Amino acid sequence: MNAITDNLSSTLPHVKSGRLRALAVLGASRSPQLPGVPTYAELGFKDMGEGGWFGIVAPAGTPAPIVTRLNQAIHKAMQNPEFKRKVEESGGTLVPTTPDQFKVQIQQAMARYARVAKAANIKLD
Repeated sequence: MNAITDNLSSTLPHVKSGRLRALAVLGASRSPQLPGVPTYAELGFKDMGEGGWFGIVAPAGTPAPIVTRLNQAIHKAMQNPEFKRKVEESGGTLVPTTPDQFKVQIQQAMARYARVAKAANIKLD
């Protein structure tokens, strides 16, 4: 038996075809695409992380009105039924956030991975 941890977008077609069996998903809640598959937290592994996510960022110093306008355009795109369908078919879940919420999410992830690197004595060369 082999096991992997991968993005749902990469593995979902194989799970649906029966070539792979999903044992657990990362994240705070079950995946809408695989509602019968428990989260790692449900299985007792509470510190496994939040799962993969993607986002859009702007260069540092981008004026706030431009960031707001970009965020509004992104939210509008996320409401497009065809876009939403394609994201969900590929294993994604759309989670609209504000720029400030996304900034906090990035900061929390960086802090978590810094703790992991320190605990594992991982250093940059």
